[in-house]
Amino acid sequence: MLLDVAGVAASLIMIFASAELFTNGVEWLGARLNVGRHVVGSIMAAIGTALPESMIAVVGILVGTARSKEVGVGATLGAPFVLSTLAFMVTGLAVLGYSRRRKGGTRLDIDCSTLKRDMRSFMSMYALALAAAFIPFRGARIAISLALVAGYALYLRANLSETGLPQEQLKPLHLTRVFGSLRRNIAAQRPSDNDPPPTVHILLQFSISLAIIVGAAHYFVHAAQAVALQLGMSAVVFSMIVAPIMTELPEKANSVVWVRQGKDTLALGNITGAMVFQSSLIPALGISLTPWALREHSSALLSMGIALFNSLVVLLSSRRVKPDADDRTTVSAWFMVGPGLLYFVWLVEALWTR
Repeated sequence: MLLDVAGVAASLIMIFASAELFTNGVEWLGARLNVGRHVVGSIMAAIGTALPESMIAVVGILVGTARSKEVGVGATLGAPFVLSTLAFMVTGLAVLGYSRRRKGGTRLDIDCSTLKRDMRSFMSMYALALAAAFIPFRGARIAISLALVAGYALYLRANLSETGLPQEQLKPLHLTRVFGSLRRNIAAQRPSDNDPPPTVHILLQFSISLAIIVGAAHYFVHAAQAVALQLGMSAVVFSMIVAPIMTELPEKANSVVWVRQGKDTLALGNITGAMVFQSSLIPALGISLTPWALREHSSALLSMGIALFNSLVVLLSSRRVKPDADDRTTVSAWFMVGPGLLYFVWLVEALWTR
C-alpha cells in the first residue's frame, strides 16, 4: 500500500509540474491558430485535460458487462459533478490565495459571453441527460443522445467564431527559451523572447505536456484504485467518488496557474468548457449504450441536481464590470468556494446509502 501511496504522490507532482508547460503551450497554439481565448480555455485545454477521465467512462461503457457499465456511468456522472463543486472551490481558493497580487482582488474578471455560453450550454444539455433517466423508451433516449451531440457541435461552432489571442500578452514559450539557451551556449546567440516561437516548438511542448498529464493521470488512477480497494471501497463508490477526483481535480492545476497569472477567462473556461464536454458527448454514449437507470441510485440523481444548482449559482452571481465595458463580468471567489461545500453533503449521503 505504501508503494501505491507513493505512486499517487509522484503522479500528482508530475501533473502539477506539467500544468505550467501545458498552459503556456496551449496559449501559443491558440495564438498561432488565431482562435480566441474562449477556444483556448473552453475547448483546447478543457478537452485535452478531460481525456483521462473520459476514457474511464468510455471504456467502462463499451466493455459490455453490467458491472463495467455501472462503473462507466458512475465516472460519467462524477466528472461534471466534481467540476461543478470541487473544481470551482479550488479555483475560488486560488483567487483568494493570490488576491493581494491580482488586479481584481477576490473577484474573477472574465468575458461575459464565455460564462453565459458555457453555463447555459451545460445546464441545458445536462438537464436533458437527467430527463433521459425518467424516459423508459429507448427511441426517445437515442433522440436525446443525438441532441446532446448536436448541442456540443453548436457549442464548438459558437466558440470557433471568436478572434485570436494577442501574442504580446503571452509569456515566452518555455521550450523555445530552452532551445535558445542551448543555441546561446553553442553559438553565443539566441532568439529574442519577443520573437514568436517556431510552430514546431509550440506543437512539441503542447504534445509533451499533454502526454505527461494524460500518462500521469492514468497512473494516478491505477495507484489510487489500488489504495481504495485496500480500504474496502466498492467499485461503484470508487467510480463516482475516487475516479473523478483523481483525474479531474489534479488536472485543474491549469486553472490555478492561469489564476496566478491573472488570466481569469482561461482559468474558468478550463472548468466550464470541460463541464460542457462532460455533459454532452460522454452522457450521450451512456444514454444510448446503457440502461441509464439512474432512478435506482439516489446519489446519482442528487449529484446531477447539485451540479445544475451550482452552475446556476455561479451564473447568477456574475456582475457586469461597467455598463460600457467590453463585455466583461466578475464573479466573486466566495461564490466559487460555496458550491464546493455541497460536495461534502453529497459525499455523506453517498457513503450512507451505498
